[in-house]
Amino acid sequence: MLDTVMVAELTYGQRIGLVLLDKGVLALVLVVAVAVANKLLQDRKSRDELLNAIADSRVYAYRRLWAICKQVRFVTDDPITEEDRRKFDRQLNKWYWEDGGAMLLSWTASRRLMKARNRLRVKRHEEDEKKETKEIKGEFSALRTQLKYDCGVLTRWGKWRKIGNLKEWSPELKDEPSE
Repeated sequence: MLDTVMVAELTYGQRIGLVLLDKGVLALVLVVAVAVANKLLQDRKSRDELLNAIADSRVYAYRRLWAICKQVRFVTDDPITEEDRRKFDRQLNKWYWEDGGAMLLSWTASRRLMKARNRLRVKRHEEDEKKETKEIKGEFSALRTQLKYDCGVLTRWGKWRKIGNLKEWSPELKDEPSE
């Protein structure tokens, strides 16, 4: 800024002009900041309204995806066969394209789904079926966790915590409820 000696040498009119310029720049900065904040708040409000409008459809679609993902769990020790891979991939393809589930997925859930589908399609461990199955189940587990996060069941911090299963809590219990 200006040195105090230089300000003292300014005329009264020049000082007033300098003060007005200073206040004008400050006012301009405040107006721009308020406009940007207002735009961000309006965008957020619009996004929230959209999410509320599609909430029922989204939950329905997520429930259908959950049913597909339920087939690929760590609960069973059964290996995932080539036939299983094709079956799961067809089910996911139908859900994604024909049923329109893709339109309701969050960006992160979409990425998780694509990773799970790619893992079904690409066999990385021809010689080790257990490792192959474990990796596929891991991808589907991550997808299910993301679905729970998207639906608000888990928080940002909670989605990385392991929930466990019935066998861990009580070995004599079965994972599937008896009918």
